[in-house]
Amino acid sequence: MERDTTQRKNTRMSDKINIGLSMFVSKDATQSIWSNGAVQNIVFLFALLRSSPQVGELWLVNGGDGDVLPPGLMVSDMALPLVRLADVVDRIDVLIEGGAQIAPAEAEQVHARGGVVVAYRCGNDYVMDIERLSFGKPSGSIFNGTRFDEVWTHAQHEKTCGSYWRIGMRAPLRVMPHIWSPMFLQRAIEELAQAGTAPPFGYVPRPGGKRVSIFEPNINVVKSCVPGMLVCESAHRADKDALREIYVTNSVQLKTHLTFQNFANALDIVRDKRASFEARYNLPYFLATYTDIVVTHQWENGLNYMYYDALYGRYPLVHNSPFLRDVGYYYEGFEAEVGGLALLEAVHQHDTQLIDYDRKAAALLRRVQIDNPANVDAHVGRLVEMLRVKRTQWMLSQ
Repeated sequence: MERDTTQRKNTRMSDKINIGLSMFVSKDATQSIWSNGAVQNIVFLFALLRSSPQVGELWLVNGGDGDVLPPGLMVSDMALPLVRLADVVDRIDVLIEGGAQIAPAEAEQVHARGGVVVAYRCGNDYVMDIERLSFGKPSGSIFNGTRFDEVWTHAQHEKTCGSYWRIGMRAPLRVMPHIWSPMFLQRAIEELAQAGTAPPFGYVPRPGGKRVSIFEPNINVVKSCVPGMLVCESAHRADKDALREIYVTNSVQLKTHLTFQNFANALDIVRDKRASFEARYNLPYFLATYTDIVVTHQWENGLNYMYYDALYGRYPLVHNSPFLRDVGYYYEGFEAEVGGLALLEAVHQHDTQLIDYDRKAAALLRRVQIDNPANVDAHVGRLVEMLRVKRTQWMLSQ
């Protein structure tokens, strides 16, 4: 009886909760914060959690093959405590699977102490897994038997992945606020200014035909350059003087594919030598150097850090995200002709409606900021409540 009492005292809720957030740190020294949005998402979540007075110790739990955070992650000034799970597992109240997968035995070590394990899903797992199955891509699975107390995601993935996660992971799903910070963008802007290799970042009104950039990564079907090219084509056919140059980035690897060649050669933007196909670039650099307008398209992936970065720079954003319906220049779904009209509106009217554009963009960016108290409360408050319920159940079971 005395041993049970001691156990209960040692596992009762304290004033602060200790959290481990997993991240895959690569031994590849070229790993960059711009390589994918998931890496940014993990750092944003870490910064949000660290800002809360309810959080005690907070660690980045390294599940990768590297031991040092690469310079390209741009986090050297954040003093991020990078640890292996074995070194802190007996002190963790909440373990969040973020950028590195948690093994079932690791999760059970946390559960054995009355702790909580959360899966934080910020990618479209359903689409990526189906593409692995359909196209012979290297295998990978989020289903490894780990027992989660809850799955967290964002509104953009609820439709396609909700049932996939709830049923496959045997855990309830909770839609969390999408979070962002200009921290990386601001650092990149400062580096550009110091290097003097690019014009100042931010939209500048210019007369004449506009330079359009398309930044879709072209690595799966949810974000492809093809619909954006159709939007530009529709606008170009209606007004041959509207678009001076169209830069299709992340597409140089597509140029040798016959299907893409046939598609591109059917378009006037290619025949009239408006479009060029480029490699992958640092987004702030390309925005500052080559861009007047951003044209984008997504399929069930409507929350994107690139959108926020472009809006932060006041660049006209032509998009089809239903979550940003009142911001930028919106068109529905795959309606490229409507997108062409939205693009022409941005070409001809953006400079006359900058004040209203900035007001709407600023309101959106305030909502998603990591220091927005509502966002901090949504994440930390949920963890506190989950841990309270779990600890109560655990203590009663002893």
